[in-house]
Amino acid sequence: MHGLSDATGPLRFRRDLTVHEIDEEALVHDAVTANTHHLNATAFFIWRNCNGWRDLPRLAERLCRRFDVSFPVASVHVERICGEFRRNGLLEKADSSAEAQTR
Repeated sequence: MHGLSDATGPLRFRRDLTVHEIDEEALVHDAVTANTHHLNATAFFIWRNCNGWRDLPRLAERLCRRFDVSFPVASVHVERICGEFRRNGLLEKADSSAEAQTR
């Protein structure tokens, strides 16, 4: 698993995934692998914020504010959840900074 200090830059969710929001949770379907992933409220919040211009420390900062947790606690959740997203092939490294600035 990559630590927040090992983050190489912003990540974003794959654009070809189908997301069905259910309250504050979501089901994410990957047609390539035929897998569906259930995201709880914390994971879905992180997912929505993987927009191509936030790196892992910034995701942790946003999680702190949203769920009123400390930065160390938020960092652990962001690391774990983004690590799971990566292992499942749901995230990709964001394109050039020019693309990220258009968001």
